[in-house]
Parts: sequence; structure tokens; C-alpha cells
Amino acid sequence: MFLNIIYGLICIIYCATSTEVPGIGYCPRVNIIQNFDVPRFMGRWYEILAYPNKLTLGGSCVYSVFSFGQNNGISIYSKQNMLGKEKQLLGSGAIVSDGVLGITYPAYPKANAYYNIIDTDYENYAVVFSCNNYCG
Repeated sequence: MFLNIIYGLICIIYCATSTEVPGIGYCPRVNIIQNFDVPRFMGRWYEILAYPNKLTLGGSCVYSVFSFGQNNGISIYSKQNMLGKEKQLLGSGAIVSDGVLGITYPAYPKANAYYNIIDTDYENYAVVFSCNNYCG
């Protein structure tokens, strides 16, 4: 019985430390899409799966609409249902480099991020990676 408890604790510790969820250290390097076609990426994107984050924690039916804003910038309008209420969020962005969008949310300055586009077919799916270094 005692060995089963020890084995279970080892499994829990391993799983908790081997995932890419929040932790202390540097962000991993990821391969970003080449020749990213920004105009084709504009439109409505639904969030199917994401790690917990401040902006969408507890939310459902999350989607974002990307469109061109002022001065060739990008406007982001996000919407979700949170605890039975609609929540909206406005943001803006800019093209930082090929496949990387710098995103800011005035209402949540600590949620500013770089969206690294790993892959997309511009119609059905997009794999987006965002990470911040903590104490690394």
C-alpha cells in the first residue's frame, strides 16, 4: 500500500513538471510558419483548446476576430461566455516578424503577448503558441 502511494506521488510530480504549463524558466523554442500570409489569417478564429490563462480561464465559446486596424495594425475583438455572462475584450497587434504577432490588451496590460503562428491552413485551423519567461 505504501509503495502504491509513493508510486502515485512520483507519477504526479513527473506529470506536473514535464508539461508545458506555467512554470519558472525560459520559453521553449518553437518552429514558426514560414511565409505567413497575414491577410489570409484575418477573420474569426474559435478557441478549441488552450492552457489556462488569465483571459479565458473559466470561459466557453471563446473566439477572436482579427482584422486590419489603423496604420496597418491589427485589431482583435475577442468574445466568450464566462459564468453565464458575455465577456468582450478589445486588443491590437502588429506584425513583429514572419509568423509572429505582437498583441496588446489595454484592459489587461499584463496579458500582452507574442502570438507565434506555428501552423495554419488559413481556413480551418491555426496552431498558436505564446509564452513568457519567468525567472529564467
